[in-house]
Amino acid sequence: QLTNAGRTLLDLSRELLSHANMVAERVRLGALTGHPRIRLGCVDSFAATVGPALVRALSGDASELHLGSGLTPDLLDQLLSRQLDLAICTDPASGQLRLSQTPLFSERFVLVLPPAEEGKAPPALSDLAARLPLIRYSLRSVIGQQVERWLRHVGMQSERRFEFDATDPLLSLVAAGLGWAVSTPLCLWQSRHFIGQVAIFPLEKSALGQREFYLLGHQGEWPQLGAEVARVTRQVMRQT
Repeated sequence: QLTNAGRTLLDLSRELLSHANMVAERVRLGALTGHPRIRLGCVDSFAATVGPALVRALSGDASELHLGSGLTPDLLDQLLSRQLDLAICTDPASGQLRLSQTPLFSERFVLVLPPAEEGKAPPALSDLAARLPLIRYSLRSVIGQQVERWLRHVGMQSERRFEFDATDPLLSLVAAGLGWAVSTPLCLWQSRHFIGQVAIFPLEKSALGQREFYLLGHQGEWPQLGAEVARVTRQVMRQT
């Protein structure tokens, strides 16, 4: 039977053994094909907009390229459990010492209003909240948490009535005149079929009124691939 020290050693060694097996498998595949398998996870808005260009740029460097999408907390869990090699998230995961982080870009929040507001001056948030309910991203998502912090920062309080994890249903309610929302340019581009059906206004620049994207990976792993992902991402954001 294992002693207490043995049980501790077993628990701590599971990740090391998993990593050792992964290293051996990558070396074997590299010897056979010359190209590794790449597993990349992205938040939904990134995968739907920048993702295709990233796949085109990386497809020649991998025997297999897996691109997954989801919410930042789920992607972070998959990265830590080594189901992903790299992840593009909107949270730097600064508490995870084993992970490296590379800032990619940031984008400011925008105000999204019903189409009847098009061509008008942007209303004050207090007036807007008195007329229409706020349609939110859910707090399960990082963007939902970030928008909530910004709302508190600007002194905006509104009851929780409509919440969504995704941008499509959120914009559909705004387009129907049922409320207003705070979103980002990338989310709007992901759901661009709604752009002509809503009014969009910039918000004043502030430290909390934006979200940042980060490339996350394990310390010391995939340095060249990470640099290429960052380069292609910035190029697509600037040019496309």
